Amino acid sequence: MGTAILFELLLEGKTSVRRVVLGSTTAVYGEGKYRCGKDGDVYPQPRRVDALERGIWDPPCPICGGAVTPMVTDESVARPTSAYGLSKLAQEDLVRLLGERHGIEWVILRYGAVQGRGQPFQNAYYGALRIFALRLVHQQPPVLLEDGNQLRDFIDVEDVARANVAALAGLPPGAYNVASGRAHTVMDLARILLRVAEREMTPETPGRYRVGDARHAVPDVSRLKATGWEAQSGLEAMAREYWQWLQAQPNLDTYFEGADHLMERTGTVRAAR
Repeated sequence: MGTAILFELLLEGKTSVRRVVLGSTTAVYGEGKYRCGKDGDVYPQPRRVDALERGIWDPPCPICGGAVTPMVTDESVARPTSAYGLSKLAQEDLVRLLGERHGIEWVILRYGAVQGRGQPFQNAYYGALRIFALRLVHQQPPVLLEDGNQLRDFIDVEDVARANVAALAGLPPGAYNVASGRAHTVMDLARILLRVAEREMTPETPGRYRVGDARHAVPDVSRLKATGWEAQSGLEAMAREYWQWLQAQPNLDTYFEGADHLMERTGTVRAAR
């Protein structure tokens, strides 16, 4: 609705806007691209809840049911497996349709796992760095979903801001993945944060999972890098800057317990049997 209203205002001719940059997400890829030794490149279906309940975290090949290896996912195939990813893909389609119909340039930026200073504490769903850091502030270890071996491409919010500036300045129309180009496990992030915060703790993996999550999410950033853009911040620097910023924030107790409890109460986060 908001995107449609934006284009209505643009088409009234009262602004000089000739380019729209849409902030989207790599969640539009769903489980993304994998490789099967028998069937080649495949795009698995959403992970079944009955498999997650048994602690089977990795998706099978959608053709033969065998084991598959995660690959980087380029911009060509979008198959969302969550309501969020589906809504963002619909937004992308609307921007493309109206932009091309009315001669308004458009660029779609599909963000990876954005982390960094300024991330709101009220968001119960997103932000592994925020979630782990809040626990450390309260002398509690990070609690990871699944087994902690999920691959993600964590990118600093400042690098994302630079990508948006580049898009406004004149990137060729199209969709671009915005990420660091470096895959890390969620466990890697937890351990780096523990080191930065100088906490002697061990991350916990009690076997909980979140319905709709992709097992791995590693976008291919070669298209954006070909334009001259490149992420500048590494994972450890990102964690250190966020930890320093977090400790200066007031009223952290307000946000500590509510996030996990809300997701458990609504059935978003569940425990494997």
